[in-house]
Order: sequence, then C-alpha cells, then structure tokens
Amino acid sequence: MNDIFKNFFSATKNVAKRSIVGILCMVLVGVFATISCNKPIIIVDEGEVKKEDTSQIVVTPVKVCDVDNPLTDLPWLKEIVEGWIKREGVYGYVGIYQCNYKDGIGFIVEEQVGEPAFYLINCEGKTLCREGGITGGNACDKFDIDYESIKLIWESRKVRPPQPCEFDDPLIDLNWLKAMVVQTPKLNCDTVRIYQCNYREGIGFFYDQVAWNQCTFYNCRGKRVYFGSRNSIIFRDEDGQDLMVDLENKKLIWEFNR
Repeated sequence: MNDIFKNFFSATKNVAKRSIVGILCMVLVGVFATISCNKPIIIVDEGEVKKEDTSQIVVTPVKVCDVDNPLTDLPWLKEIVEGWIKREGVYGYVGIYQCNYKDGIGFIVEEQVGEPAFYLINCEGKTLCREGGITGGNACDKFDIDYESIKLIWESRKVRPPQPCEFDDPLIDLNWLKAMVVQTPKLNCDTVRIYQCNYREGIGFFYDQVAWNQCTFYNCRGKRVYFGSRNSIIFRDEDGQDLMVDLENKKLIWEFNR
C-alpha cells in the first residue's frame, strides 16, 4: 500500500480534534447572510439522502493466521462482518484490511460510523490499539504497522434510504420553507411568489422573484436544484438533466408584495 493510504489513516486520527471545532463553527454560521434580491435564498438541506446502498465487496484473502479464509474461519472476524450486516438503522462504512505489524500479521478494522476510527487487531482477536473518534491519538504508532502491506479483504457501505417528504401545510410543516417566508420581506424585493408543483422526483417549490426575472426551484427538503431565468422553458439540474417541472399545474401558496 502506498503513502496515500498511510496519509489517510494519519488524517483519520485528527478528525475528532477538528470535528468538535467544526460543529461549533457550523452552529455559529447563520443560515441567511447578506442576501440581496438578485441572489437565491440558500436554505439548509433538511436531510437530503441518497438511495439505500448496502453494497459489499469481498476480496479473496490469502491464508493467514493458520486459516484458509480469515473472514469465515476466524470467529471474531466473522462476528464483526455479520454484526455489521445485521445492524439496522445504522449507516456508514466498515472496511477490513489485512496488514503486517511488528509482531506478525494483523487486521485493521476501519469504521466510518459517526466519528471515523480504526482498530489494529491480532490473529487472536485482541484489539491492540484504537485511533480516531473522540480520543484521536497515535496509539498504533508503537506497533509499527507496515502500511505498504495493507490489503483490503472486505468492505461494506450502508447509505440511509430516502426519507419521505410528508406534510399537510408546507408553510407550517417544512421548517426551511417557513424560514424562507420569514426572510423574504427583509430583502429588497417588490414581488415574490412561492408555488408548489410536481417535478420528476415528486413535489417541489418554485420561488419566483418576479421583479428580477429569476427563480429558484427547491425539492421538498429544501435543496436547491435549479436557479436561473423564470422564463426558461426547461429547468435543468446541475447535470443538465430536465427536472420536468409541471409549471402548468403549479399552485400558488404564498405571495409577498412590497
């Protein structure tokens, strides 16, 4: 394994130290900042997620630790694999790597579930060290891991499935839309209209800045998927794909006139 992989593990150790500072910074940064009417209102995404992915990759391991296949023949390693697969409602990544260290062959278990962390475990299933997470640290340095020897033997990634966007009254039930309604009168705008309409992925909202001939289209979780001329015949996403917005049947749900 090359230096890039070694640098990755080194960077993982510092994630915890930066994460607390990063969270505080995110809280202090306001959702709205110095917005003029010729710019779109940027709304924090309320949990936009990708489709569920429980993909697994298994790389045929070589004979180590006196067994032919450590993934199936080492009970403690098999338990880690099966335990991750069976865990429900937990999303992230787990990777298992075979490596050499000062006392022989071991395994690195990398977790990216909440706080990223990795463990060095010997053939008997004893955890020799842990780095990353809240503790960070460099506890594994003393075991002289040979980063050139690291080999991926199993990995699995779970991505949270799409969350339903259900509401009775969008101006009450969707927090990002409520925030937009509160913010709009503070801007230098003469007329703004918000429409609800359907598009290729379900329900969306058309924020029409009439005076500036601009519009912004949001999905129901507040993610901006289009910004441009309100007179466009076709609205396209950042990949150039047609959003298939049904403007003919749009429904006006809110209007502001100065």
